[in-house]
Formats: sequence, C-alpha cells, structure tokens
Amino acid sequence: MLLILASVSITVVFGDNGILQLAKEAGEKTNEAVKSDLQDIQNIEDTIGDIVNNGWSISKVTAVTSADGKTVPVPKGFVGSKADGENTVSGGFVIYEGTESVTDNNVDKAKTDRNQFVWVPVKDAELEYEQDKETWNKYMYHARRI
Repeated sequence: MLLILASVSITVVFGDNGILQLAKEAGEKTNEAVKSDLQDIQNIEDTIGDIVNNGWSISKVTAVTSADGKTVPVPKGFVGSKADGENTVSGGFVIYEGTESVTDNNVDKAKTDRNQFVWVPVKDAELEYEQDKETWNKYMYHARRI
C-alpha cells in the first residue's frame, strides 16, 4: 500500500503535469509578464518625457533648429528648408514633404516637385476651426488675431 501511495505522490510531484512542472511554467509566465509590463512602463515614461520636455512627441516630429535659432517641430517624413529666405521662423519657416534636404542648390526644383508648408508665428492669436466643406468630417485650423 505504501508503495502505491509513494508512486502516486512521486507522479503528482515530478510528472509531466506535476506540481513542479506547473510551478516552473507559472514562474516563466510571470517573468514574461513582468518584462512586458516593464517595457510598457518605459514606453509610457518616454512618451510623457517627450511631451513634458519638448511639448511634442519625438516619435511624430523631429526638432529642427532654424537659422534664427528657434526650435521647430518638423513632422516625420518632412524636412525643414535650409534655403535662404525659407529657414527662419521670423520670416516663415518652410517645411518640404520628403526626406531629401532642400538647399539653395535645389530649392527651385523642390518648389515644383514637392508639397510645402510654412510655419508662420502669430502673436496674440487663438486657434479657430471650420468644417471642411468637401468631406464634412475634417476640420481646417487657422490662427486669428485677438
């Protein structure tokens, strides 16, 4: 009788689905979950740091310094112009679609081949919006002097 109880006990503790195997699997799953949680926490800290330190998310924009020393958030997939007359915030900072640098040497071609946006500072302004009359679900934003 004792031999039967001993063999059952050994199987329950040491078998393929025994207590030790289940404990080992539970420990491995716990370690994986902890690693995943730590990575999630790090991602949240990074995002909060971007917003607090820069005012924008560096995963979406690149901080570019203009010729007049201002920091401009340029969206990923775009470049800030390095051409004279287009590279100061005070004069209107031009942002070109694409990743190829825009300089005095290729600015004329870039103006005809690429989309451009201009960063124009507006003092004492508030943001207004109106609904896009073509799609009726997008909004166009613009600054209005107050």
